[in-house]
Amino acid sequence: MSVIARDLWKGQSFHKPQNQHAVTGKSLVDACVTMALTVIAVAPTAPASRYVDLGGSIVVAAYLIVNGIITIRSRNTETISKASG
Repeated sequence: MSVIARDLWKGQSFHKPQNQHAVTGKSLVDACVTMALTVIAVAPTAPASRYVDLGGSIVVAAYLIVNGIITIRSRNTETISKASG
């Protein structure tokens, strides 16, 4: 269960994140994973479950790749600014 869903379920508020894009991306990934797991749990032998699982895997992989690139670029920017400053 995602952190946001857990906090909403418990009636707790969560802190406003510094990066709203990260939360939007994570929410999209959480929704895709939840949908894929639900389809696979409900109809594991259905022909569509293979494609739903593949689609969810692609979304998660893309999210991880994009966030990895963002992390590397931000660390490179910090390193360059420290070296020149």
